[in-house]
Formats: sequence, structure tokens, C-alpha cells
Amino acid sequence: SLTVSGQKLGASGYGVDVALMFAVKENLNLGIMGQNVYSQLNWNGGLKELLPYSIRGGFYYGITNNFLISGEVKLLESDTGSPEIEVYNAGIEYAIDFNKNDQIQKIALRGGVSIDQKNDAYIIAAGTSLFMESFSIDYTYQQYLKILLSNSIHRFGVTMSF
Repeated sequence: SLTVSGQKLGASGYGVDVALMFAVKENLNLGIMGQNVYSQLNWNGGLKELLPYSIRGGFYYGITNNFLISGEVKLLESDTGSPEIEVYNAGIEYAIDFNKNDQIQKIALRGGVSIDQKNDAYIIAAGTSLFMESFSIDYTYQQYLKILLSNSIHRFGVTMSF
């Protein structure tokens, strides 16, 4: 909770997400996901608020075992309650496999673009992942274009496998 002007503010809530993924072929997957399809936020003062839903649809196509392309469209609930397209995403990935006994077993190189219609922004991204036996180290660089203030973001991550 948060205290503002002597009043304690807080909320609790719930949300339901659903997703389906279809393996159309060995190298082609289609997916759809709904976030906050049924949700509510209950404020301490008694106000109840519905969270806006979003819908994502996408595909993955493995051109070869080491080269893939993907795409996604994200729709967000508008003020009128109908879904509006918010973001288009597209990307590619190329993986280089090494010997399973090597310390680094695979390196993945990625590139992508996003078109954020709602914020009139374009995003160019590039990244890499180093895969080891039980974890991977990930890095992504994103450059935002055509917004009031252009900026860049660096993201680092570690993924554990067990």
C-alpha cells in the first residue's frame, strides 16, 4: 500500500490469461494469447476497475534447423472496448551449434523490428545468446526511432535450465 495525504491507498485483483499454440508442421508453429481476458482490480476505497485485455497472435517458421523467422501482432483493448492493433513485431534468428562437450554449446544471433503504431515508434533490435549446459547468457540492444526522444536500451539476462 501507498500513503498519500494521510490516506492509505492499495488494491488487490486478479486476471486470467489464456494461450494456445498449434504445431502445424515440425517447423511451423502458430500461437494466440489473450491477457486479462477476465480481470478486476479492487481498490481500498471500494472502486472496482477492469484491466484492459490484450490479444497476441504470432508464428514461428524454421527455414532450416538453425535459421528461423517469426512474427507477431499485438492488439490492445481500446476505450470503446474493441481491440486495436498496437504493435507489429518481426524477427530472425541464426544459431551456430558446437560440440555438446564444449563449454559453449550454441550461439544464437538475432535481429528484429517493431512498429509501435500507438506511440508512433519504430524499434530496431539485435541480440545474441550463449548456450551452455544448464544456462544461457543473453544480450539485446534496442534502438528506438521516430519518437520525441530517440533512445537505446541494453538488456542482459541469464536463463537457467533444469
